Amino acid sequence: SANATGGYRDDTNSSGSFDASALDSVNRVGVIATRLVPTVSRATVSYIHENVWYNSSSTVNGVLLPDYDRDVFTARLESVRENLRFKPYVQYRASTYSTVDGWDQELLAGIKGPITDQLEFLGEGGYVWSDNSGSTATIWTVRLTHDAGPYTRQSAGYFRTVTEPDRQLRETYSYQIAQILGPYLTGGFYYSHNKFGDLDTKNTFVEEDVFGTYLNWDLAQYGTVSFMAFHTITDY
Repeated sequence: SANATGGYRDDTNSSGSFDASALDSVNRVGVIATRLVPTVSRATVSYIHENVWYNSSSTVNGVLLPDYDRDVFTARLESVRENLRFKPYVQYRASTYSTVDGWDQELLAGIKGPITDQLEFLGEGGYVWSDNSGSTATIWTVRLTHDAGPYTRQSAGYFRTVTEPDRQLRETYSYQIAQILGPYLTGGFYYSHNKFGDLDTKNTFVEEDVFGTYLNWDLAQYGTVSFMAFHTITDY
């Protein structure tokens, strides 16, 4: 997704702002291999190659957004021991872009598991560094997910990541709720407060509040129709 300043976010841990008009198309191919290892853990290795094209009219401060290619390598080892409540994991990730030299690398460790039957916890922390700029940063994620009932799930999180490919330091507080409205209909709402800063100085240069809502209609074998609305308030 594209953030408020035009950068592409690899946003796997939480919701963020999204401007679909900025992206024209993405082509993604990859391979993944996984197997159980003797320590009752699952080892997973993956490689993904992406081609990203922006709309010709998409600009940031008058500068045209460049098309680029991205390569991502990920290796992950996580416990699958059934009698272990909080399962630990470690992950290494490296990515590179056609628009810059070198690799961005990330190493993190975390745990996840149920606190109660209705409440799940995820916590992770790690370190990122860049071959190109020499920049480094600590990153983390803390998230609670609560099943408020058979048809309602909500989650709250606090995380710090590095955006891609613009390499901004992003700190986010988020909340989202999802509701099953019928046999084929689900809806939800989310809010996030984001602070973006310079990766070298760690100084914040822009903050944004994002409000969003969505409605998904499941058409079975024909796919899913989604209706989404977002509102972003940006403070430079």
